[in-house]
Amino acid sequence: MLTQDIMEAIGHELRFWKEFVQTPRFLRGWVDDSIKTPELQQDIYEYITKMPGFKEKKVLDIGSGAVSILNGTFPKDNITAIDPLGSLYSLVFDYEKYGIRPPICCGGEAMNFVNQFDIVHCSNAIDHTQDPMTVYRNMHRACRSGGIVIIQSFIDEAVHENWEGFHQWNFRVSDIGKVSFSNRHGKEFHLPGEQVYFNFIKDHLPGKDFFISAWKKTGYVFQYNI
Repeated sequence: MLTQDIMEAIGHELRFWKEFVQTPRFLRGWVDDSIKTPELQQDIYEYITKMPGFKEKKVLDIGSGAVSILNGTFPKDNITAIDPLGSLYSLVFDYEKYGIRPPICCGGEAMNFVNQFDIVHCSNAIDHTQDPMTVYRNMHRACRSGGIVIIQSFIDEAVHENWEGFHQWNFRVSDIGKVSFSNRHGKEFHLPGEQVYFNFIKDHLPGKDFFISAWKKTGYVFQYNI
């Protein structure tokens, strides 16, 4: 159901992309598929590119925005991008002009890929979802056995954004790197699975910390939802 809050959040997101896609930073750094996008963390770029045969990996990017942040790291034909606003981004960006496929219009809660991708990635988007645990479970299901699920997110972004728009979940990490998230009422949930990579970036933006975490696809079976 499209509530007033959701409509305002959609408008906020489209305004951001409308401005960003016109900048030289985007047109040079995101559209050109021969170079890494400037916003992709160098740490995660190095982690990904050390994977054997990484250029041949099939990648799913969830909550991609108008163009995947992984464009330029992987060949664009190897990237499947999905975003709940996928059908709207063509209003602000000319995909045909730049030879880029628009993201599939789908939220992470609704995707039904099964064992199709070597890398399943979500950057600064899982905290925007309605049901982060279902999104994480679906990411795990979309990943092939032995593949990697990657999440990147700001710490406690909902607090920084005053719980406005899509920012309804706070993600954080423990001292040993375990990832959890909570709602505005303080109810906390923990992401399960075999974590194989973790990095915490202090003051990634002024006063805002960031984390990168990766899980290996194993036989773990999710048995609960929020």
